Amino acid sequence: MSATTSTPHTGPEADRLRDKIKGCIYGAALGDALGLATEFMTRQDAYRIYGANGEKLALDNMHADRHRCKWEKGDWTDDTDHLVILLCSVLATGGELDQRDFARRLKKWAGTGFLTLEKAALGIGATVGMVLSHKNFETDPVGAAYDVWNHKDRNLAANGAVMRTAVLGCLDYQHETKVFWNAVNACRITHADPRCIFSCVVVCVLISRMLRGDFQKPWVPVTPEEQRADKTPPAAQPITSQKPYRLPEQYKPDPDSPPPSPKVSWTNLLAKLSLSPPPHSEDRRWRAIYDRLAERIKATPMSFEKHPAGEPAPPFAFPPTDPQLFEDVRAVVEAYKPCLDFHATEIHSQPSPHEDLITTHCLTPSIAPLNLSGPAGIGYTLKCLGAALFCHTRTISPSQPAEDFKKIMTGLIMEAGDADTNAAVAGALVGCRVGFSGLPGEWVAGLKHREWLEERVEALVELVLGRGR
Repeated sequence: MSATTSTPHTGPEADRLRDKIKGCIYGAALGDALGLATEFMTRQDAYRIYGANGEKLALDNMHADRHRCKWEKGDWTDDTDHLVILLCSVLATGGELDQRDFARRLKKWAGTGFLTLEKAALGIGATVGMVLSHKNFETDPVGAAYDVWNHKDRNLAANGAVMRTAVLGCLDYQHETKVFWNAVNACRITHADPRCIFSCVVVCVLISRMLRGDFQKPWVPVTPEEQRADKTPPAAQPITSQKPYRLPEQYKPDPDSPPPSPKVSWTNLLAKLSLSPPPHSEDRRWRAIYDRLAERIKATPMSFEKHPAGEPAPPFAFPPTDPQLFEDVRAVVEAYKPCLDFHATEIHSQPSPHEDLITTHCLTPSIAPLNLSGPAGIGYTLKCLGAALFCHTRTISPSQPAEDFKKIMTGLIMEAGDADTNAAVAGALVGCRVGFSGLPGEWVAGLKHREWLEERVEALVELVLGRGR
């Protein structure tokens, strides 16, 4: 930020950054909250319940079943919970990513939730549940995540990391190398799979470039060799430098550690059942919160009729592709695809076995091939990334950004599947594009806990602008 144009906290450039950062975080929260409406449905179910074009889709019009009734109207899910936990962690550490601090906050949230918001911890995914249950998680979260991944045949590529990392695209947006390593290190606290790492990096880099406004400039600060090498800092070391980081050795699987089970975590089971307060908790407020939750679930009938056969859901009319944005995305995807070889012990001349997934998932001209509500791959990180990139590359009219944001997000949510996570990631990207001023006002007004969120987002903005001195 130039001293001749503005001071760090005022002026046109500061206003632009504030608008885009708030648009990014609020866009993620709105996508998450509205995506709950069709989470785990099929396209046919979503079409039957909310209309062919999602005209009945609204924060205060959720289909009543035992999944959706766990949250109150306008509330976000665990996706934004994770994002807020990461945001609060970097604010508490002065703007640096401290892996242990984030890990401890995540573990505490899984056991209780947010008492301030009277909000239980719900929706903990299988991968996160296994990692949180690992005996070494709080002291060595990266090692714990690697151990879980290794025991599961190195094939745990869920979207639980990419849903939370958008805040890191904002934090040090001026320094892409640091954005890269922040994304890598935040991902590896729970997700070791290189596809997860790649997803987090692409989202964070896109956000940082939107904030810098320099998509037209060549920018490849992290070499393919650095991307492929497993040389990130120890879990306890906060990031304090813009230089590449080194680790003396790779994490090795613990021979004495038994293979983890998706069901070993009581918090994972609690998130699914949500019928009792957390054990060992004597806090009356928590007991009341969980009692109310249990009563709400018990009182909600399980009514989920299947869409009649022979009436397939019609395709949604998304805005056309913005050719320049598509090429901008392609450039980022191509530049950071070496992340797909992240755990390779040496640099190979052969492409990564995951590299063919880039075109099919991340550069698709249509959302249909992703089959977001299909029985296979719901919650797969590259499906989530691909859906978000597809939405990000839609054309948005400067004269009606709020209407186009609504149309794009509605179209994605009507694809159903893991809709809240898909829409949270897409909302962060599209929200950054249109800015907070371009978000639909009625959606923002309907978002629960928005005053609480506003305080934390403003703190992030001030932190980011303060670094522009």
